[in-house]
Amino acid sequence: MSAGLDATLSETSRLTLAGHPAVEMAAYDPTWPERFHDERGRLPKALPGVVDVHHIGSTSVPGLVAKPILDIIVVLSDVAGLAKDPTAVAALGYEFRPAVFDDDPDHLFFVKNAGHQRTHHLHVFAASSPDTFDNLIFRDYLCAVQDAATRYALVKTSLARRHPDSRVEVRRSQSRLHGAAHGGGSPLAMAPRVEAAHGQLRLCHHEEVMAPLLLTEARRVQRLEPPRGQVRVVVDTDAANEIDDQFALAYAMLCPDRLTVEAVYAAPFQRLAPPTASPGRPWYAVSPAEGMTQSHAEILRVLEALGSADLVDRVHQGSEAWLPAADTPVPSAAAEDLIARARQSGSDSDPLYVVTLGAPTNIASALLTAPDIATRVVVVWLGGNGSWWTPGAEYNAAQDPHASRVLLDSGVPLVHVPCYQVTEKLRTTHEEVERRVRGHGAIGDYLADIYRDFDHFSPRMKELWDLGPLAWLVQPTWCPSVLTSSPVLHQDLNWGHEPSRHLIREIRDIDADAVLNDFFTRLPAR
Repeated sequence: MSAGLDATLSETSRLTLAGHPAVEMAAYDPTWPERFHDERGRLPKALPGVVDVHHIGSTSVPGLVAKPILDIIVVLSDVAGLAKDPTAVAALGYEFRPAVFDDDPDHLFFVKNAGHQRTHHLHVFAASSPDTFDNLIFRDYLCAVQDAATRYALVKTSLARRHPDSRVEVRRSQSRLHGAAHGGGSPLAMAPRVEAAHGQLRLCHHEEVMAPLLLTEARRVQRLEPPRGQVRVVVDTDAANEIDDQFALAYAMLCPDRLTVEAVYAAPFQRLAPPTASPGRPWYAVSPAEGMTQSHAEILRVLEALGSADLVDRVHQGSEAWLPAADTPVPSAAAEDLIARARQSGSDSDPLYVVTLGAPTNIASALLTAPDIATRVVVVWLGGNGSWWTPGAEYNAAQDPHASRVLLDSGVPLVHVPCYQVTEKLRTTHEEVERRVRGHGAIGDYLADIYRDFDHFSPRMKELWDLGPLAWLVQPTWCPSVLTSSPVLHQDLNWGHEPSRHLIREIRDIDADAVLNDFFTRLPAR
């Protein structure tokens, strides 16, 4: 604990002895988390439709001075029903206070007392309410940034001294001080309300805000541990751009022992007509919208060859344009589906793995629209070259640099799978494809046909780059990796390095023989 916070606790003791029981401030009590967990166990049993339960407020921040009242959020699917009949909560000792937030139908407020002593505040939010995210963002910020917690503690103590007989005035003042705890000058300057401060949180290039707020470093590192057992996956692919995406999508579907593919997203890609292109061949140029549409159609063809008709209704069209700015998402059905699926991932042990095989526009748009999903997903991205290499960007990273920077700067748990130096090793030949792929079911014939017909740069071999991210999920030992500081993608698309940045996992090598052999052996038998 910092000296500043120790001094604050000393101030708190004097406040309590001075005889101002209306606004009692107390040193941190290590039993507060235990009391919350007890209450967390009771609430879902009494309330049908509970989506999540969270501990918020100062009692949720270790070491922080606080009023000794637990603040709890319950996210509920039917807030209107509870407002009409709050007896289920009353049975747990809570009193409904409908007038406190009567201007917000998605926010119900309850209190619990022990005798004359207030013990609990219960906030019930609708699942669609942004207020849950705002409160969690602020809590995690104070947990992650010690000097911000110290400033906030000083502010709370000052407010309690200035308004010793008015909990309402202290609460109103504190809501205006959330911005100050983010570092906006003097904590006593009454910075704007937390909603205004959170407008900045959606600018993912402000890493000093986003990275520490959404995840602590320890939790991020835990998420980046190699997966064990079966994992949930969505695949984001520019399938019509080359032919390696089709091999990768087939591989994902052929590994049900390791991967449960929940959805597939069509990613945009772009091709510019070369200077020597004939005006009579406009098909050579492909816009991002056209690339996405072509990818959507190609995904459906691959699934048909696989006999995976059950997944067709979970194939979603993605963005039709690149991000226009670092803080501006491009809406799409793919981004909407990702947000919804990520929010269903309620456990640290069961994150949603987002395999991204092209420009990450769909994924970045989802993160910008709903930053809270960064706590529920792990992105496995084939994009850019190794962080030790120049140039930093290749085709996937360079198409949408804004989106690439969102992945690198936002603090989302990221597994970076480089193209050159790593997945370029996943080379196969026409002869090998004819021998080990053709004849192995409809999918084997389809893959062999598109390999044969592809305009190869080399007449002898072709890289199947996109198998790399799936290989790490199927068998991480085939893909040696390290934890390293997230690189900075500069305007010239080269890497910069700042050791203080958050950690990502980066693949440094790949056992191409093991990966390709596993893919070949999983194809249907002849």
